[in-house]
Amino acid sequence: MLTVFIDPNELCESHIGVIVEYATGVLYEQQCGGTATELRSVEGYYVPVGGILEGKVLTAEQLQSPFHTRRGCVWGPIQSDRLPELNRIVESIPYEASEVDRGCLRMDQTRLPEIVEAWVPVLIPNGQRAILTWQNCD
Repeated sequence: MLTVFIDPNELCESHIGVIVEYATGVLYEQQCGGTATELRSVEGYYVPVGGILEGKVLTAEQLQSPFHTRRGCVWGPIQSDRLPELNRIVESIPYEASEVDRGCLRMDQTRLPEIVEAWVPVLIPNGQRAILTWQNCD
């Protein structure tokens, strides 16, 4: 299986994408989990995404905010009181693969324990499983 590491040199200032889970023979790896610096991977295909949140272009920093406090990164699983904020951001991200597969992302409520910074299980509009990724903070 071919392995693609997303942003291997950490030189991309801001990237936001979705790895749609699908049998492609391509495994995408992503550093995630804040300062825990986990390495996770999933087979599929990568789709860059973006959008507007509160009148501004969506940034990786906005996605990082539910995982940070004033003292910095809160590594490990997301704190349950921060799930609504993350959900609000995720549901603002548009995804369009075709005329019939368009809408916004949704957090995959069946996979909440998997959520860490830069690795959020989501569903694309047609209900297919995917992972929302962006640049890890460390």
